[in-house]
Amino acid sequence: MISAVSFSTTITVEYELTQSGESFKTVLESMIEWGLQHSELTLHTKQPD
Repeated sequence: MISAVSFSTTITVEYELTQSGESFKTVLESMIEWGLQHSELTLHTKQPD
């Protein structure tokens, strides 16, 4: 889902999404939207000690 691109001139590696990673973005965006819509539930829930 992610590919690494190495450069010979420096010790730099860039990461980019593959085609399958790009197609997964819609799933992640939906999960983010769900989390934002339900954040009140988790922000006000007492956490165990």
